Amino acid sequence: DFAAIKAKLTQELKIEITDEILASYLMYPKVFTDFAKHKYTYGNVSRIPTISFFYGAPIDVDLDIEIQTGKTLLVRLLAVSEPDAHGECQVFFEINGEQRTLKVSKKGLESLSKHRPQAELGNKQHIGSPMPGMVGVVRVAVGDTIAIGDPLMVLEAMKMETILRSELAGIIKAINVKPGDVVESHDLLIELK
Repeated sequence: DFAAIKAKLTQELKIEITDEILASYLMYPKVFTDFAKHKYTYGNVSRIPTISFFYGAPIDVDLDIEIQTGKTLLVRLLAVSEPDAHGECQVFFEINGEQRTLKVSKKGLESLSKHRPQAELGNKQHIGSPMPGMVGVVRVAVGDTIAIGDPLMVLEAMKMETILRSELAGIIKAINVKPGDVVESHDLLIELK
C-alpha cells in the first residue's frame, strides 16, 4: 500500500515524500532510514568536497563550498587542538573570513565524551532542542499533564530567550535537563507518555 507507506514516512520524517524517496525507502529501508537520520542531524553535506568529507580538510587551504547556486562559503581550517579529558578537540576555522571555534569528539575517543541522548526522528513523544543554547527555566515537572501550546521550558542563546511549547497533549515522563545545562540541536530535553 504505497499511499499508506508514503503517509507514514511523511509523518515520521516531516518532509515531502516524492516517488523517488518512496522508491529508495522501499528498496533499502535501513539504508534510507540511516541516511535520513544523518541528514536530520548534520544537514545536507553533499556540497562538501568528497576528499574533505571523508578525510578532513587540510590546514590553511581554502575550500569553496557552494551551498546554493551563486552562494559560496569560503572555509579554511586553521588548527585542531589536542583532545581534552573528555576526548574532545577544539577546531579553529574561518568561514568567509570570520573565525569560529567548535568542539568535536576525537575519532576513537568518543566514549570519553559526555553526549546527551538525541530525540528520535519522527517520535512525537521526544521533545528535542530546536537549537544550541542553555536551559533557562524548566516550567514542568515529571508527572505533569500538559496541553498543546503549554510552555515547557525557556532556552537561551545569544542573549535571546525562546519559549519551548508543547506540540501535543500528554504527561511528562522524563526531563533530561536542568537549568544551566548547555544543549545542542536535537538533544532530547523532555519525554512524554
